Amino acid sequence: TTAFDCTDLAQVSVKFWRHLNVEQPSYDHAYLRVSSDGVNWSDAWQNTSEVTDSSWTQVEYDISDVADGQSTVYLRWTMGTTDSGWRYSGWNIDDVEVWGLESVAPPLFTDGFESGDMNQWNGNF
Repeated sequence: TTAFDCTDLAQVSVKFWRHLNVEQPSYDHAYLRVSSDGVNWSDAWQNTSEVTDSSWTQVEYDISDVADGQSTVYLRWTMGTTDSGWRYSGWNIDDVEVWGLESVAPPLFTDGFESGDMNQWNGNF
């Protein structure tokens, strides 16, 4: 993909619709990979068994280990080693969305009042 900006995001995940069909990983390898520099890639997901989606399925994967707070985040869907025995359709993807929680700055002022501690307040009458 082109780069996503996740600078102000935490707990980042990617959500998309897939129609994936691959044999078990001893024959076919499907990966969703994530990178913050476009050079070094981490596996966000890989098939651990045969996948035969009979219809479009919405999935969501946690990519926070790589994406949280990063100004550039790249995704790629790959097929690794496959065999020629059976013909599966591989990856079909649509409607990719990147989600995360906006980082909130810490409060500029705290006085203990929120905890019910009225001793923090003084007044002259």
